[in-house]
Amino acid sequence: MVLLELICGVWNPGLPLVAECRSSSTVRPMVNLDRITTRTGDDGTTGLGDGSRLPKHHPLIVAIGSVDEANSVLGMVRLEQLPPLIAQALPIIQNDLFDVGSDLACPPGMQFEDKIPRITPAQVARLDAFLAEANAGVAPL
Repeated sequence: MVLLELICGVWNPGLPLVAECRSSSTVRPMVNLDRITTRTGDDGTTGLGDGSRLPKHHPLIVAIGSVDEANSVLGMVRLEQLPPLIAQALPIIQNDLFDVGSDLACPPGMQFEDKIPRITPAQVARLDAFLAEANAGVAPL
């Protein structure tokens, strides 16, 4: 449940506060995760933020995993020397990907809906602007 609370942006006040997580749309406290496994998925299912369960091969679960993997790759890329524009954009894109994961893992209308980060048109527009600026110097193919 702690992982779902982190993904869905719902902080449990009983957990220690270690930092603040800043995204484009909100400021959320981060928690210290001391347990990652729950063994609740040993039956081949995984839980969403509303408590419902889906098979681990379900397209929505595959999408959540793909977003997580993309975010991990961006984290590795950030270890390299990058052009300033890319170096500045990647942390923002990573934060937005956490919001994508939250949006996917937390079905609309669930409890604490007002605390769940959702992807906004402004985030999409910002990504489009980053891409346009990054591609401005690329020769036509």
